[in-house]
Amino acid sequence: MVPGGVLTGSGGWKAVRSNYLFPVRALSQRYRWCLVSLLREAYVAGELPRVNGPGEPTITLDRLMQQDWVVYSRSGLSEPKQVLDYLARYTTGPPSATRVCCR
Repeated sequence: MVPGGVLTGSGGWKAVRSNYLFPVRALSQRYRWCLVSLLREAYVAGELPRVNGPGEPTITLDRLMQQDWVVYSRSGLSEPKQVLDYLARYTTGPPSATRVCCR
């Protein structure tokens, strides 16, 4: 769940102007950058076991960075019942399952 705004650097509150906290395109670009960066780090650390040849992952990751990515994003929960339904999925069930597993 994300609030309908962000804290600014000066400590003020900036409310969103639409149903989305962040522009979907900017979110897609940031997600792409983060994921490709993690894949590059894994390659350098030798953690990508299915690499076919030297330099190949670098070429592939460079191509991925040139592509536009589509990241699914939906507007926030607008009704109190939606918020309660969302929270209920995460607050019911698992604690009892944890108690059973940890006897």
